[in-house]
Order: sequence, then structure tokens, then C-alpha cells
Amino acid sequence: MEIKQRQFTLNHEQAINGMLVGGHLNTVLIEGDTGCGKSALMKALQKALPNHWCSYCDCTTKDVGDFIIPKFRDLDDGDFFTNATNEELGLHLDQPVVLMFDEYEKANNSVKNAVLRLMLERKIGNQSLHPDSIVFATSNLGDEGLGDALLPHQEDRMTRIRLRKPTNIEWVDWAQANNIHYTVTSWALENSALFQSFTEVHNIEDNPYIYHPQKQQSGFVTPRGLERASHWMHRSDQMDNATLEAMLVGTIGPVGGMELFNYSKLISELPTMESIRTSPTTALVPTGTSAILMVINRTLQNIERDWVDAWMDYLPRLPRSAWANFLNGIKAKDHPKQAVVMNNQKFQRFANENIHMFTADKRS
Repeated sequence: MEIKQRQFTLNHEQAINGMLVGGHLNTVLIEGDTGCGKSALMKALQKALPNHWCSYCDCTTKDVGDFIIPKFRDLDDGDFFTNATNEELGLHLDQPVVLMFDEYEKANNSVKNAVLRLMLERKIGNQSLHPDSIVFATSNLGDEGLGDALLPHQEDRMTRIRLRKPTNIEWVDWAQANNIHYTVTSWALENSALFQSFTEVHNIEDNPYIYHPQKQQSGFVTPRGLERASHWMHRSDQMDNATLEAMLVGTIGPVGGMELFNYSKLISELPTMESIRTSPTTALVPTGTSAILMVINRTLQNIERDWVDAWMDYLPRLPRSAWANFLNGIKAKDHPKQAVVMNNQKFQRFANENIHMFTADKRS
């Protein structure tokens, strides 16, 4: 009977929690689609473990000598050698560390073997990690055709988990806490196909946005690519249209880049933030769904304490679906504007009157 691997996939929060619980005992190997946020797990662990020293190791750039080398010593007129380890590993520190071996399965086989004891026993040479240290590794999916592979004895020293791509709603919650441009977050919120894995696509033509190993592509959309597209959108006022479109196409591929560029032109249909701040009862109310989403996400990114009252006078003029998008957006974990809005009395009254909208499915 075939066991579908999809049943055992974890999201980012689950993967992080698993490593916090048992990453000091077992090395977790995290595999997932390209650009799905595997490397970003280090930042989350660093935040959760402020007393740990964190080190990122790109295995594709390493050789055996980058981890451990002989060090000669003299004792009672007798020569011998011990081992010196790379300071990146943190073994010289008297504190717990977090070690991330990125792209582990793409490393030279000698490099894979060089760190096996560190992964299994938390030792390399004659030195040991602090017992509270966490060691984990990352790789792409083998089916992506990027050269990721392990031998059985290497595999047996790790706990392999599959990290799934975030859903569009999960990614937007992260994006709103990380200064992703409101145009990108709005487009992502409307287009769940951007976050589909190629393993879920039966016909490679069904999803033209994403990477597929059986298709020749000059570019494609990933969560990582969307973050980089946001960098261009934040600077769109410094470029002409042709330059902006070329930059977006070069970042997330021709299909996604041209669509995001065209989507960004909806900005002309939006009320200015100044008009909402100074005249919330008469400011323009857009009619299109996409434009309304952009107003919501722009506000979530830019709202300040001195115009929350004005925004709460403007919001009821939008469709009820927009109310839900705002309420669920502002309550997203780590949203930087959360305290600014939630301490406002007008918001509190509005939220209490519409408490039934505080559900994730209202974001779609």
C-alpha cells in the first residue's frame, strides 16, 4: 500500500516547535520546495533561544578542512597532534549553540561524513557541544532534481521531515509583520496558486507560476522570490514602468512578474492615505476586490496611532469582507502595528461588535 508523504508534512511553526522540543537530542533534516523558507527557520530559532549562539553553515561551500584540521603540540619532548575545529561550530564556547547545516544533501560526500558524528553524538574530534545545543540540516526535495541525496548510513543518523510551503494566508500573516509591500501581500492573498507545490500539480501547465522540475523555466514564484519582489515594489517610485516590470520578471519569472506588475497599476484606483487620515467619511471607496484588498494591506503596513480613529471611521464604508481581512490581519502573530491599533477605543468597540469575524477562513 502506498503511503502518501503529504500526510506527514509540517508547517513552519510545527517544525520550529519540534526542534525546540527535541532538537538537542536528534538532528532534524528538513526537506522542502525551493524557496519555501527552510533557511528562515534559523531566525525563528534564534528569536526563541536568545541565549544560544547561532551559526549558519552553507555545506555547498565547505570541504573537510573547513570543519576540523590537525593541530600539532609538544609534550615532554614528544610530538603529537590534536584537532582544531572551525569557530563556526561554536565548540569553543561555554554555551549552547544552534547549528544549521544548510544544503546538507548537496555537499561533497566527505563533508557529509565529516559532520555525521556531530549530528549523532554532538561531538567532533575530541570536543563536544553543550548538551542543550540544537543541530539541524536542510535540503531540497529529491524530486526537484537539484542533486539532493543521502546514503543509508547518513540517513539513519537524522530525523527527516517534510516542510510544506506556507498557504497564502500563512505567508501574508508573516509578510505583514516583515514589511512586505502591500501590493505583494494583496496579490498573494488573492492567488493561492503561488504557494502550491509542484508535487500537487498533476499537469505541469496547470500552474504556470511555480517551479516544476519537468518544465524549462527562466524564473518562477517562491515565497523567497516574493520577498525579493517586495524590495522592488518599495522602490517603484524611483523607476519607470519598463524598469519595474523587468525587475519583477527577473525576480519571479515572466508569468508572475508581469501579473504582479499589472496588479500594481491598481494603485491609481486607491484613495490616498492622506485622504483617509483627513477626511475618512468622504475619501474614495474603491469598488474592485483587488483594490479594496490593497487598501486594507496598505493600511496594515502603514497605520500609525494618530490616524487609527480616522481609519475606524473609514473602514465601515468598505464591504464587510474587508472588515474581516483587517481584523484578522491586525491580530496576526508579531504584527508590528498590533498594539497601535488594538489599544484604540474605536477599534475595540468595532472588534467586539464583529467578534465573529476573527477566524482564519475570513481572510480568503
